[in-house]
Amino acid sequence: MIKEAIIGKFKIILLFQSYMYRNIKDHPILIKKFPPYLFWILILTIGLSSCQSFKGTKLYYFWHNMNARFNGYFNAKEKLLDMENDLFDNKVDNFNRIIDVFTITDDKTKDAYKTIIESITKKCGTVITKHGTSKWIKNCYFVIGKAEFYKRDFFTAIETFEYMAEKYADDPLGQESRVWLIRCHMEEGKMNDVLSMMAANDSDKNFPIAQRGYLQLVEADYFIRNGEYKSAIKKLELAIPTVKVRKYATRYMFILAQLYQATEKNEEAAKYYTMVIKRHPGYDLSFQAKLMLAQVSTDEGQVEKYLTKLLKDDRNIDYKDQIYYSLAKVELKNGNKTKAIEYLQLSTKASKKNNNQKALSFKTEAEIYFWMPVYPFAKMYYDSAAKFITPDFPDYAAFKARQTVLSDLISNLIIVHDQDSLLKISRYDTARLSRMIDSSIEAKKQLAIQQKNAASNSQLGAPALSLPGTDNSALFGSRESYFYNSTALAQGNSEFISKWGNRPLADDWRRKTKTSTNTNDETSSNNPDSSATKKQNETDNSTNSTPNPSSKKMSAEKQKYFQQIPFTASQKNIANNKIEEAMYSIGNIYYNSLGERKKAEEEFEDLLKRYPNGAYVVQTHYNLYKVYKDDSNKVKSDYHKNIVLTDFPGTVYAQLIVNPDQLRQQFLKSKKNEELENAYSIAFQHFNANDCNALDNDIQQANVRFSKNYLKPKFEYLALVCKGKKDSISNFIGNLRGFLTKYPGEEVSKQVQDEILYLEGIQRKRKAEALSKDSAKAKSMVLAGGDNVKVDYQKTPNQPHQFVMIIPAINDLNAVKKALGDYDNENYQSQQLKINSFSFGTDRQIVLIQNYKDYNQALQYYQDLEKSPDFYKKLNLKFHEEFIISDTNFGLFNKHQDVEGYLKFFKENYLN
Repeated sequence: MIKEAIIGKFKIILLFQSYMYRNIKDHPILIKKFPPYLFWILILTIGLSSCQSFKGTKLYYFWHNMNARFNGYFNAKEKLLDMENDLFDNKVDNFNRIIDVFTITDDKTKDAYKTIIESITKKCGTVITKHGTSKWIKNCYFVIGKAEFYKRDFFTAIETFEYMAEKYADDPLGQESRVWLIRCHMEEGKMNDVLSMMAANDSDKNFPIAQRGYLQLVEADYFIRNGEYKSAIKKLELAIPTVKVRKYATRYMFILAQLYQATEKNEEAAKYYTMVIKRHPGYDLSFQAKLMLAQVSTDEGQVEKYLTKLLKDDRNIDYKDQIYYSLAKVELKNGNKTKAIEYLQLSTKASKKNNNQKALSFKTEAEIYFWMPVYPFAKMYYDSAAKFITPDFPDYAAFKARQTVLSDLISNLIIVHDQDSLLKISRYDTARLSRMIDSSIEAKKQLAIQQKNAASNSQLGAPALSLPGTDNSALFGSRESYFYNSTALAQGNSEFISKWGNRPLADDWRRKTKTSTNTNDETSSNNPDSSATKKQNETDNSTNSTPNPSSKKMSAEKQKYFQQIPFTASQKNIANNKIEEAMYSIGNIYYNSLGERKKAEEEFEDLLKRYPNGAYVVQTHYNLYKVYKDDSNKVKSDYHKNIVLTDFPGTVYAQLIVNPDQLRQQFLKSKKNEELENAYSIAFQHFNANDCNALDNDIQQANVRFSKNYLKPKFEYLALVCKGKKDSISNFIGNLRGFLTKYPGEEVSKQVQDEILYLEGIQRKRKAEALSKDSAKAKSMVLAGGDNVKVDYQKTPNQPHQFVMIIPAINDLNAVKKALGDYDNENYQSQQLKINSFSFGTDRQIVLIQNYKDYNQALQYYQDLEKSPDFYKKLNLKFHEEFIISDTNFGLFNKHQDVEGYLKFFKENYLN
């Protein structure tokens, strides 16, 4: 025996020496820690202990600890660190917003690291399986949890970190797992859970100082995501001094500077941008810090010189778009909008690859025009921005809504201008019209040549426009003519914009629309023309005989121009109807969508003057009543209210004034249902086609068009499910729960609840399948817990006993109970055994079988079941424990949850 023990231990030494040579030869530090003479010490130790059994000795534990630490765990940890460094170094940040605190995988990049993550998990899994007694097991579980996080399998990661946090509650890794749990829930979008977990950790006085800095970084990430920048600043200021890795600390300093800039604390922002520059980070971050430092500086003259200097540096050729954008922001700060627009146009032209910057520059230029306001130009630049903007862009929904509103506004402005101009020139004689058309055709040719030349020298998507009143060619002629001519191309831009808006060079801008109305859809399309219109028609017809556009001497192109002009009374009626409808829509857009009451007042008043007996009289008086009421102009508000009540007493608008709350709901349902239901039908078609982008656009359009969108929950549910098909189950469930919180009593909420139950069932099934492949984890779940109190169990053979089976919480409890019930009916039907069950902590479940006659009958049941391997194969339990226990001992066992302690007692007193 002694000889065999010595030979066995010498084999271990040889294996150890071979292992050290393979794994430590490339690590000088480790070679110093394990000098050659260590082997002779080990040999001597073996010689002295050769008479002892190897298992359970210090050498036994040393062997497993060494293999666990320096083989699987070491290599897995190194791979994980390499992956984290690779993610950090290759992160492409969008510096137009606050950059991410952490650099992690996303749905696009996770597959690139799939092989590495699988290797990490496999190495740690091998350690857990082969070296279960090693003290490095917890480290392996922790690394597996992080790998699952980067794999974006947040459900499994949460299970792992929860196990770590409970099993090793007093260990630094268990405490850090609590912070990683917060990160997992944050990625799943469960912000309520995140908030409560953060509060629990903050209030925990025993939370270790060593982990406090990391917790504060995670909390800063949460506050940034929720736009609470002041709270994020406090957390980052506390966290940065605790960060030991230089490149991470530098990144956090840059984020802190961004937060100070966003909260308009430019002096503090400048301080941290300067600190970032002095730390000499990568060129990209260093350049951005310099650029941002210029933006927060108070010395505009020096800033402009500094930015101009950056433009001349050849290293910044790929950053010119951002430099021009910064120059534009400086000019905006000084109130110089014209110069700012010049820089923005240079920015979009210089931007070759950075679509985020291109989108931001176009959007900024659009906003300049919007707030002037010059809506036609604003619309054009919003359209340009839309070519490059992505749904994750800040305020994307607001951007799309504004783009839609401006599209409607411009379309109606164009209708009014075109039809007005056509009516005007319809009174000209044929010779004058012929000359105008010839000039317009020639001007159009010249304009096409200019546009072609400009397009070859300009960036895609950038309209060649500047501020009204500059020397740029106008898009419209003056209001005195309809067709373009050489004179109109050089002047008249400012006059038209101030009155009518502007016309873009895009074919699809002629689309007619009736959206953005509010309780104003009651039309009278059969109403006759107003007396003013008839009088105008008679005057027009008396001053001009209708030209003959089919003359053989006239070119086809010239005939097209003539065909657009309304010469007959019928054609004039059609033109006036278009103007009236467009003017009504313009007034509604100004009032309901843009909040411009003054412009709405002017438009509605002009509409009444021009068409006092038209199709929109009652609607217009009602709208003027509301507009003046909002402006606190009681005299004018009462004037229009009395007209509605006196002249149109039976209309729905009169009832809306008398009883607004009750009737408004009826009105909305009766007048908006059909249109809204059609919009929902279109959205549902996009949902069935899995076109989530089109569906998002449908929802945004519906929210803009229908102020009382009673189908909003259904729209949002479609979007939720459409995106959920491509998301993880955990994220999908989190989003569905958020929907229930937002819409608890809606008709669709019951369907959402059923969906959650179904998905949770799938989760449990997948979790059970995963656990069935991991016996070590299953074993840990069953044996974990307890209060570490030594329990003094007593031998009580005369007391009633019960059979106990403990299984992991994720296994199907009902399936186990059914299998036991079937087994009892087949083998012990006469004993009438009873089956009960309950949860045993968070990770375990207990099944109790009771009603045995005595101790011997319970023990016989246990032994019979042990001899039935087919029974356990059906259940597919990777690990479980079972035993019999007396009533007294069960009370102690249940109180302390002492699984391992009682199993030891059971084996010593019942099985031996």
